[in-house]
Amino acid sequence: MPALIPEQLGKILYEVTEGKSGKELDAATKEFMHLLQEKQLISKMPYIIEAFDRYSKKQQGIVDLKITTARKAPKQLVSQIEKIFGDKVETTVAEDSAIIGGVVAQAGNKILDASVKAQLSRMKHTL
Repeated sequence: MPALIPEQLGKILYEVTEGKSGKELDAATKEFMHLLQEKQLISKMPYIIEAFDRYSKKQQGIVDLKITTARKAPKQLVSQIEKIFGDKVETTVAEDSAIIGGVVAQAGNKILDASVKAQLSRMKHTL
């Protein structure tokens, strides 16, 4: 049997625990931990939890959105960008002066780059 990667294990953990609670959840979790111990994958637990979180959000239709601005982003701007990406959005806002101005929004492999740095780069290539 090929080795399982954290992405696969995160999905497995979600599938075996989804909709369960109480003793049923405890039993499923113990069985999963036993599998990890048997396959010597306990050290991969932080990566498995991250994969579980990503998969769980995907199943619930939640979009992880990262917004980067050169300076502190006004709440109104953040709200407008969130609306573009849907109703269920979990947003992280970061500041990076390297983008000079504007905004970069990333959700998964979708990137909206309206930064001054990107605009200058496009102008450079055009000229």
